[in-house]
Amino acid sequence: NVSGDAGGGTALVGGNLQGKGPEQNASAIYVAQGTSINADAIGNGNGGRVILWSEDVTRVYGSVSARGGAAGGNGGFVETSSHNQLDITGMHLDLRAPQGQGGLWLIDPFSVTISNAATNAAITVVGANYSPNATGGTILNTDINAQLDADTSVTVTTSNGAGGGTEAGDITQTAAGTITKAAGADATLTLTAAGTITLNGGITSSTGKLNVVLTANDNTGGVGGQNDQNTAVGDVVINSSITTNGGNFSSSGVVYNTTSGTITTGVGNVTINHTGAVTLGAISAGGTLQVTAAGAITDAVTTTLTVGGLATFNA
Repeated sequence: NVSGDAGGGTALVGGNLQGKGPEQNASAIYVAQGTSINADAIGNGNGGRVILWSEDVTRVYGSVSARGGAAGGNGGFVETSSHNQLDITGMHLDLRAPQGQGGLWLIDPFSVTISNAATNAAITVVGANYSPNATGGTILNTDINAQLDADTSVTVTTSNGAGGGTEAGDITQTAAGTITKAAGADATLTLTAAGTITLNGGITSSTGKLNVVLTANDNTGGVGGQNDQNTAVGDVVINSSITTNGGNFSSSGVVYNTTSGTITTGVGNVTINHTGAVTLGAISAGGTLQVTAAGAITDAVTTTLTVGGLATFNA
């Protein structure tokens, strides 16, 4: 418990942010069900900082909180990450701020699948040692939904196998892994992949603005700089609908393809900036539409563009 009246403190378990700090990094961490890690602001102040990091496998089943103060302040920052396998099934996270903005949750494995059915089948248990026999991680869509409903912004970042893993650092949403924001104030969902982003289940907000930021083929460092050597094609493929309820939508990467998807932002803006070809699906934006591509910009057969502001196309 590192909570404080004027602000939350810092709790580091297994390492510092993205394993980059001076602290020695753990091979594996295990936070059992019934365990609590608290970095709350009790009175007036911002929530603190909790880092749960490992080189090989991170398993978190307990409660983690970094709440903003009851009289004022914003939620804090929590990272649940591993270079390899991540299992956060059943973790309870609280980054709410009764008088401010919800905090930020960072999830950071090699590759990740957002699904309605998480599994820890990639972990073998031998005594007190936890060893991954597959890389990547699965995140329950309901866990993301709960945080967005609590005004907490969620960031999912991946790195590729340059650091010793076997995966490209892709982010894949299954058809049943729908992300839905149905309560709370504004929030941001950020998906940053060393490889590709494929969305099959849809992203929707019905309460509060939801900014959606997609970045594929990211070479800015990722987890411990592991994706600096990334050579994977960073496509963004949207096979479902994204509705932001007034939030902005942005996408960057190599190829962009929404032939089977739709983007609806209400009053929000749409920004698409890719270094390859761009294939546009249906877009409805009350704000501006800006499309930039080093390759060709084409329309799908059923493309309908409805724009309230300025529309700009640069190829």
